[in-house]
Amino acid sequence: MSNFAKFALLGVGGIVMLVLIVIGQYISINNQEIASRARFNSQQKMVEISHDKMWKVLAQKTGITKQFTPEDQIAMISEVVEGRTGGSFAKAVTEVNPTYDLSLLKDLSQSVEAEHAVVLNEEKKLLEDAATYQRIVENPYNKFFLGTKPILVAKVISSTRSKGAIESGIDDDVDLFSEKN
Repeated sequence: MSNFAKFALLGVGGIVMLVLIVIGQYISINNQEIASRARFNSQQKMVEISHDKMWKVLAQKTGITKQFTPEDQIAMISEVVEGRTGGSFAKAVTEVNPTYDLSLLKDLSQSVEAEHAVVLNEEKKLLEDAATYQRIVENPYNKFFLGTKPILVAKVISSTRSKGAIESGIDDDVDLFSEKN
């Protein structure tokens, strides 16, 4: 075999290897983009599910506490205490008197904090997934294989007060019980 044939065969082999490498890179980068987009979309749904669960738990626990109001407990205590009038002093001292129980309100308060923490963690994961996706599609090397892909925008849940504070840069109303809050 002549030297020219050897070089030609080597050149064709090199081109084939180069084409296979480019195809492999194309498949790998596209798979990376698809996986990242799927993770982002899934996490966006998790934020919605967590927020929905939070409000259902809080609504149900609030409903329970509304059914067992302080007035209801005071009425129960009054009924128990009425039966004790006229008894001996020694008996009254040794009996356990019913007290107003704040455990339902404490449980509701703890649930508010815990459920908000769950939603916050899911939103943090969503923002991380959005940043990862953006790094993938904006990488110049990846753009060569992906072309231009739209950036995914994370939808986080906020309040009018928080949005206003971000826009103005000011949040100096510290009265939690004011009419504006």
